[in-house]
Amino acid sequence: MAQASSPLALGLPLCFAFAWPEGVRPGAEPAAGFPPRGRALGKSASPALHHNFWVLTGGGPRFRNRFHDHIGDYPGDMPFRHTPPESSARAARFGMKVARAEIPAGIGELLTQGGDERIWCAAATGRNRYGVGPLPASGEIWLSSSTASGVSEKAFSAVRSALVRLTPSGDGNGGQEAVFEIVRQRLHGLYGAPGCEVVLAPSGTEAELLLVALAVSLMPGPFTNIVIAPTETGSGIVRAAGGAWFLDSTSLGASVRKGDKLPGLEAVDIEVAAVEIRTEEGGRRPAGDIDAEVHGIADKALATGRSIIVHLLDTSKTGLSGFSREAARALARKWPERVLVAVDACQLRCGSDTLRRDLTEGFVTLVSGSKFAAGPPFSGALLVPEEIVARLSRSRIELAGLGCFSALTDWPARLRPVMAASLAHFTNLGLGLRWIAALDALEGYEATDATIRTAIAERFERETMLRIERTTRMAAVDGHGAGSGDRTIVPFLLLDQDGRPADMASTRRIHGRLRMPEAGPVIHIGQPVALGRSNPLRVCASASHFVDIAARHVQGEDFNSAFAPLLNDLDALFDKLDTILALHEDRG
Repeated sequence: MAQASSPLALGLPLCFAFAWPEGVRPGAEPAAGFPPRGRALGKSASPALHHNFWVLTGGGPRFRNRFHDHIGDYPGDMPFRHTPPESSARAARFGMKVARAEIPAGIGELLTQGGDERIWCAAATGRNRYGVGPLPASGEIWLSSSTASGVSEKAFSAVRSALVRLTPSGDGNGGQEAVFEIVRQRLHGLYGAPGCEVVLAPSGTEAELLLVALAVSLMPGPFTNIVIAPTETGSGIVRAAGGAWFLDSTSLGASVRKGDKLPGLEAVDIEVAAVEIRTEEGGRRPAGDIDAEVHGIADKALATGRSIIVHLLDTSKTGLSGFSREAARALARKWPERVLVAVDACQLRCGSDTLRRDLTEGFVTLVSGSKFAAGPPFSGALLVPEEIVARLSRSRIELAGLGCFSALTDWPARLRPVMAASLAHFTNLGLGLRWIAALDALEGYEATDATIRTAIAERFERETMLRIERTTRMAAVDGHGAGSGDRTIVPFLLLDQDGRPADMASTRRIHGRLRMPEAGPVIHIGQPVALGRSNPLRVCASASHFVDIAARHVQGEDFNSAFAPLLNDLDALFDKLDTILALHEDRG
């Protein structure tokens, strides 16, 4: 088979299509006159490139029509635009993800591919519902890592480098598969324990769906899934914990109905029990009370013959944890065949040693590259301990619903035979690229001296709290003080003229105005969270902040000078908040 030249070397628009490779879903040889109707891959494209593109996508008459539908009329000189979801859905049904645009805009579009409607960018703004675009946004301040962050120049460069290396090869899938294997190896190197495996997911919420699928294959039903503080983890987590769709679309383009069970889980009895970490007023509950409530729910369910999935929340949206590791160990040891412990570490604000110990204890661990890691939204993963991998490898999972968001290359080679019957797509390149964007910051953070990390976190919390306390229009969240939660998330309340917490509508308006280019730079902070009767916003440090400060310190700056850029960002935030609140008060 002739080898194709790189599209980059030929000077062509970047064009990728990702489907089942030859040998997995057989393709056909290209017919005379390929490519079909519509725009060609490029005027100077060689027959070898056309042939290789055909093999990469699986070929066939169905592909010819879908190729034209998706990119046939897309002019290569147009600026970035979001691919319409209906086009993505058509492409996804045939196992392909296509993006065509000039670099670097094409990279931005690829970073939004293979994700659900939460990361689709509006045509009018070029940003998703979190105010995040697919390209680096210079001049904007990002203190929003508990919600979502924009891609940095450094992360974007890492993605570009990965794409330059990803040129079509004769076997049609080697380059794509290598991307995912490298991501898994890097995640394993950061957090893995011996024998554990890494399964990728388009988001942390979809990682929960995968967790449910694993539990159903490992334990007898019926099931009780105990989730901790769902309002402080993710809006779709309760539905996902029950094995149901949490949106009306999926990451690989399927149209579904929110709340419906995944195909294959319709007859499975899964009840969801939520345990809160705060009181109705928003205060912090004692850790012992949370442990006791979880154990009470678990004991009752186990006594009636149910199996248990129980979550251990490492860090919530406001920096708190829930259900202790000690209590989780006791429950798992008492019922080893009917209890599956899952560590929700999607914020990724705990140390790597902690996660390795969790895996050694037999806890499945959920992580994300789009929170503390500050990678582009969204990317998730399950770290599966050795004992569970061994049990899974002796089974077969046949749940058709998984194929709507999980692709074969998301899974390690050891578990692919287990999943093959459930998966309809070979790969989801956008997911792999989003993880590549996140991993540099995570690796840099883990390479930073622990003493420096502690100093940065303490200084960040202290400086943020000082600025909150200087004004009468803001207040710390009840129960959050120095060292009382994760130091990299500082929640605070906006107060009305009478000193009462602002309502959700007012808080959202002010949060939105921070993201507007008025009264100062565009500033991103964590969106409001409903906590009882209050709706705090959140100021967050990310792994990138730690890496940048540590790098300046290593290069010879004293700690205060190295920290100064982050201090300037905090000043800009609270100055802009003061201005917006004054205008808000004047307008009544």
